Amino acid sequence: MKVGLSISFHSLQFPRSGRLILVLGGLLASFVSAATEPKLPYDERLLPIATTFLDLQLCSNFAVEFEENEKLGGRYSSAAWALYDYTIERGWSEDLFSSAMVVAHEAKSLLEVAKSETRESFNRRNYSGKPCDQAMERAENYIENSR
Repeated sequence: MKVGLSISFHSLQFPRSGRLILVLGGLLASFVSAATEPKLPYDERLLPIATTFLDLQLCSNFAVEFEENEKLGGRYSSAAWALYDYTIERGWSEDLFSSAMVVAHEAKSLLEVAKSETRESFNRRNYSGKPCDQAMERAENYIENSR
């Protein structure tokens, strides 16, 4: 028997960081669910959007944690949440978004770490500068092209 719980993250009145915790909690639940089911169902059209959302959140985390730049971190996080809102406004469910996030997260595990690379240098290479600028461009394009 399958038991499901659906919470609308979009309508909850949490600060953005609280909503991130809820989405990440949903990801954890999806990981557990994925371990017991043969294949995680997700909408392939959501994968690039979920990947961009994840990239922006990782860029935000790097900006705040390593660069101590709250303003830049807030900019990335706001763009990520605008992208999330875009998916909900287009009629995709939080469940489908969470499933696509799990697949995007699994793809991130394939990033290679150089032999002598530290956590900070790995994150700087993948989650600052050009990769973050490109993620911002993708987010803006998704949202602007939908108008």
